Amino acid sequence: MIEFDIGSDAPIEQSSMDLSRGYGKTALVIDTELIIDATTSAHPLTVTLAPGEEMRLFGGLPRKSKVRRLHDMRCLAAADPPLRRQDSRHPHKTKVHDMKHTTLVLLVLVAGHMYCSSLWADTTITYQGRLDSGGQPHGGLVGMEFELYDQASGGSQQGPTLNKDLEVTDGLFQAELDFGEQPYESGRWLQITVQGQPLSPRQRITGAPFALRVPPANDCPTLAPDDEMVRVGAVCIDKYEASVWDAPVGGNRLTTQAEIEALCPVDGQDCHGKIFARSVAGVEPARDINWFQAQQALANSKKRFPTNAEWQMAVSGTPNDTGPDTSPCNTRSGSLQNTGANAGCVSDWGTFDMVGNVWEWVADWVPLSNTCAGWSDLFGFSSNDFMCMAGVSTIDGPGAVVRGGGFTDQSQAGPFAILGIRQPQVLNADLGFRGAR
Repeated sequence: MIEFDIGSDAPIEQSSMDLSRGYGKTALVIDTELIIDATTSAHPLTVTLAPGEEMRLFGGLPRKSKVRRLHDMRCLAAADPPLRRQDSRHPHKTKVHDMKHTTLVLLVLVAGHMYCSSLWADTTITYQGRLDSGGQPHGGLVGMEFELYDQASGGSQQGPTLNKDLEVTDGLFQAELDFGEQPYESGRWLQITVQGQPLSPRQRITGAPFALRVPPANDCPTLAPDDEMVRVGAVCIDKYEASVWDAPVGGNRLTTQAEIEALCPVDGQDCHGKIFARSVAGVEPARDINWFQAQQALANSKKRFPTNAEWQMAVSGTPNDTGPDTSPCNTRSGSLQNTGANAGCVSDWGTFDMVGNVWEWVADWVPLSNTCAGWSDLFGFSSNDFMCMAGVSTIDGPGAVVRGGGFTDQSQAGPFAILGIRQPQVLNADLGFRGAR
């Protein structure tokens, strides 16, 4: 039970939350949204609590606020002794004088805004923030670490270190944090670490949400710790050719079309939450998977196909096969190799195996091509890579574009190898994919 006695005829009214902190206005806000307006009253405010009940009073109180225990109760951020005394006639009453220049609000920090959450003791704060990656709102599951300090830099840690795996949607995330009893009004700074990298500067616990930026060295977070992407310009591209799994984290790798089709049919229907594409080092990449199935595996992992233009951007700098022993990429072995097995087959951006190993689906569809005309030597450009994007079939279609070449294509595999002669439902032992975001 809680009683309020202001000792006058000051109006009591039902209203929306009032968090004004200006002098000359006094408000006590409780979670029933009851506001006692003592703007013109100099009478003492008496708050009565039953034994065992607990409440917090924060706000524009005199500095050097102290904590006093009244039997089984706590009042935090109370006024200095000259302004605050226990009423000896009522052991569960506390009087706070000179209310004309004091604002008391019961609050919890939520979404960066301080407002009434609960009347009972609860040391949890809700922190809402925004996570940007490369200037764009981030999405996906992100591991974060939260620490509280008493200074903007250096200082002493206050309370425990909290580790959270948080879902970020359109850049927005929310974390429930409990550092124990903290006098936030005296200044506390939140140190946030994203996937092992501390963000700078620390964020002060104030009345506004924050925009955070993922450090450039690791700004392509994924759902699984073994799923690696790299930044390529404004997009993230899978570091390795994709493998297909039956879970977003852990689980079993699906190595045959039969295993994939048991969970996701060849038309890509009814695949939601059943197969997942991950960019994992040291495993055989997926093959014998058609465009529809690969698209669903990527979508379940919060990814998509790269466009043809994005793929071309990411392959830049990958060594080309111009003859025997001229390239470290898997273009002549005649068999599939594990992702990242050829350390030299890497682009300037850090993507592996974009030349050779398996052809890779991209997002683009075109009218089904029927001619491999090769690249024309124009303006100094010359390439022996496959170029099968000429002629148009009048019988079949459409064509889904594939890039890069496979493990048998020798010097016709390369950074400019492109086919428009495969339909999206095609399955092939040298045809796989990688993802983008």
